[in-house]
Amino acid sequence: MYKKIITMISILFILSLITLGCSGKNNSTSPISKNEGIKKHAGTWDVVLTDEPDYGYSILIGTDGSVVLMDYNAYAYNIKDLGSDKYSMDVFSGTYFTITLTFSSKNSGTISDSLLGEGTITKRN
Repeated sequence: MYKKIITMISILFILSLITLGCSGKNNSTSPISKNEGIKKHAGTWDVVLTDEPDYGYSILIGTDGSVVLMDYNAYAYNIKDLGSDKYSMDVFSGTYFTITLTFSSKNSGTISDSLLGEGTITKRN
C-alpha cells in the first residue's frame, strides 16, 4: 500500500513538471534583431559596390523588420533607425562588420559596408 502511494505521488509530480514545461509559452529570445521603421522597405534589395561593380550581394528586409544578408546567410542585429530613412546594423559572417542603408526612394538607395565599401541598393520588382 505504501509503495502504491509513493508511486502515485511520483507520477503526479512528473506529470505536473511535464505540464509546466509544455505550457506553450515561448520564453526564449530570438537572436534576430528587428526594427519597426525599416519594415516599410520590405523586399529583396540588390547591392552593387562602387569599387567592385562585378561583386555584390542581396539583402532581404522582412515585413517584420528583420534583415538578412542572403548571400552570407547572416542576420543583422542591433538595427538602429538613424532618422531620414537611414538605418545602421551589425552583422556577423565570419567577422563582425557594420552596414548602413540609406533609402532615397521606395526602390533605391545607398549602402556603406565597413568591410566592402560604398555602393548602391536597388529593390527587385
